Amino acid sequence: MKRKGKEGEGSAGAARSRATGPAKGRRPFDPIHKVQGLGPSRESVLRTMRVQGRALAFLMITILRIARRELRGGIAGLRIVLACLALGVAAIAAIGSLREGITRGLAQDGARILGGDIDVLGGSQPLPDALRAWLAQRGANLSDIITLRSMLIAPGGERMLVELKAVDSAWPLIGKVGFTPNQTTAQALGSRGSSLGGSSLGGSSLGGSSLGGSSLGVENLGIAVEPSVLTRLGIAPGVVVRLGSASLDLRATVEAEPDRVASPSLFGPRALITLPALAATGLLQPGAIVEHHLRADLPPGTDIPAVIRALRAEFPNTGWRIRQAADAAPQVSQFIERTSLFMTLVGLTALLVGGIGVANGVRAWLAARARGIATLRCLGASQATVFAIALIQVMALASLGVLIGIAAGAALPILATLLLSDVLPVPPVLGFFPRPLGLAALFGLLTAATFALWPLGRAMRIPGAALFRDAMVQTRARPPIWLIGANATLTLALVGLVVATSEDRGFALWFCGSAAATLLLFRAGGWALMAAARALPPKLPQWGRHSAAQLGLSNLHRPGAATPLMLVSVGLGLSTLAAVVLIQGNVRRQIVEQLPDRAPSFFFIDIQNDQLAQFQSLLSAIPGVGEVRHVPSLRARIVSVAGVPADRVTATPDTAWALRGDRGLTYAAAAPEGTRLAAGDWWPADYRGPPLVSFDAKLAAGWG
Repeated sequence: MKRKGKEGEGSAGAARSRATGPAKGRRPFDPIHKVQGLGPSRESVLRTMRVQGRALAFLMITILRIARRELRGGIAGLRIVLACLALGVAAIAAIGSLREGITRGLAQDGARILGGDIDVLGGSQPLPDALRAWLAQRGANLSDIITLRSMLIAPGGERMLVELKAVDSAWPLIGKVGFTPNQTTAQALGSRGSSLGGSSLGGSSLGGSSLGGSSLGVENLGIAVEPSVLTRLGIAPGVVVRLGSASLDLRATVEAEPDRVASPSLFGPRALITLPALAATGLLQPGAIVEHHLRADLPPGTDIPAVIRALRAEFPNTGWRIRQAADAAPQVSQFIERTSLFMTLVGLTALLVGGIGVANGVRAWLAARARGIATLRCLGASQATVFAIALIQVMALASLGVLIGIAAGAALPILATLLLSDVLPVPPVLGFFPRPLGLAALFGLLTAATFALWPLGRAMRIPGAALFRDAMVQTRARPPIWLIGANATLTLALVGLVVATSEDRGFALWFCGSAAATLLLFRAGGWALMAAARALPPKLPQWGRHSAAQLGLSNLHRPGAATPLMLVSVGLGLSTLAAVVLIQGNVRRQIVEQLPDRAPSFFFIDIQNDQLAQFQSLLSAIPGVGEVRHVPSLRARIVSVAGVPADRVTATPDTAWALRGDRGLTYAAAAPEGTRLAAGDWWPADYRGPPLVSFDAKLAAGWG
């Protein structure tokens, strides 16, 4: 009985503790460390959690209802937030979507642009039959192509430099050639009543002397040229033109060439012939400036990069240039990457300016609805409730602005495609691209949250009574520490997103750092302007009756003045415009300063020696021609460097190109105007010794 009494006293004491709170020195209730027989039961804990959950749900519903009702009353004051975010997001979304469309277009048409899945460029040396056999074992369809430059001579003796492209019967492996009048490749280029000459003309025999003459049966072979050749030479299809030592029937003009981007014509219009016709011209002589291509179309599903790695391992130290479909238009891809990087940063700058607009808009909106906030605070709304209502409203409007920007950004590439259809080598793939649109939306939402939190946090810390007089007496209130940390986290997230999605991360870091420094600079300028206005005496005698000036200067430093934000907004916008104008001016100045004082209006190439007198006479008869200069020039290929064959020279990546193609040569007794010698001496004007040459210092360094 005594023992039961103690237990009863213990139970009663525990009940009293639960009713009046924990006794001194006793640990409060903790469900994790609850002692058996003490603390609330499991049912009471669950009941308390359900009650708290219902209360929290009711609070959230109330917050959402208040936010919805206030938004239903209008969005005056937040329209600037909507417009700023919509413009910035639209710019980023449009740039990203256009880039994605062009990239996909290049990926889809890469094989067509290249002329196959793999292109092997052997330079001036014919590619070996062992390479063809190796690719054929992997199921590849092959096509041989030889390119060079030559003179096309019309029946009347007029001549023109053309980019000559000799193809075999398998060309083109991918795509279709367009001729006018409409006909097949065999009809336009082949011998009458025969094919293009058969596949027996492949292999290393392409460069041999056995392919000359008429023993190949190449009578009545055809040629097709670009339309500009007909205009320049005054001829039409049906005439016989001469190329080297061969006479060819001009049967058509080339309207569409599927692999034109992969083998562009730089010094003259295109002319197409067959490999047998090229052999008949006699142009394949030792030292001729030619390029041998071998195109391979592999079976679907083939791992192209793996095949290229195996090919390089099988044929090491060859000096071949091997490209795949993804590398079909590297200049285009590089241009797209650089342009999109620049345009994306321009869009981010617009979004940054929009972020300042968001901060200004939220600040003005809070000032306009100060009485409503004060009413909520006086009715018992907590700081968190007021903050949640305002944040939901701002982010709802921000989300609407982001959606408008995404819709505009998805539609703008269609217009850009119409405008750039003649510039791009392949049409972009039009469609809905989630990744760039999602990134643009993320940029917009992060920007809105980053620039809206601070003014929202300030309103949250002001007591209800102070808000009634906040328009006249500025209450100094700083956001809580957790909100400052959240603002810093969002800022870092925005910077991280900019850097992570940029092609040039170093440049993106500089951009973010410069943007932050610019914001701080203008903010400091705003504070300095307020301090200077505050330091002025309240009344100056020279103002006289001009009280407007006095009131204007006083408003610069009054409590609640928007001077710093206004200075940041105007300064950042003007800085962006000034930067664009300065970039344009600097580029223009660089071009103008690098050109000679009297730059030529026209530049002509390929004037033959026997045409020079007639050409000068023709120009002298044209009014306005003040000066004519002519420079002898020819094209040649570098065959060796310091005794090492050109295809085996160890060159830096930015100088290897000069060893593959041909270079322009001229001669001069004295160094041309503007020449700066990096090493060596110029030869005397009357030099009569062994041949000497001068060339670019960067090439010399790149070749060792």
